Amino acid sequence: MAPARREQLNEAAPGAKRTRPKSPHIMYAGELAQRLGITLDTFYRTRGRLHQEGMPPTLTRHRPFRFNRQKMEAWLNRDRDLPPVANDVAPTQPGSIDEHRALCARAYGQT
Repeated sequence: MAPARREQLNEAAPGAKRTRPKSPHIMYAGELAQRLGITLDTFYRTRGRLHQEGMPPTLTRHRPFRFNRQKMEAWLNRDRDLPPVANDVAPTQPGSIDEHRALCARAYGQT
């Protein structure tokens, strides 16, 4: 092991668990679940269905699962050529009360 790497691992407080720094090239299951908008438990239960939908395979066979970040970003953004979802774009603010009333009337079908 390189001396710099050994020092980096030994910087933790005595008795603390040694952890390796997270690689920017790896996406962990927790981050992926957050990006999908589901809990980690739900992710682990529905992982088979996600693989059937084309999700790239894991880099590890055990938990916590790790994925190739570049492949996962491509899979997550696969439908981005579709029109934006309502939450993707900030709503425009009306300039006056009359504009606001007209906006509400159009939104609620009261023209």
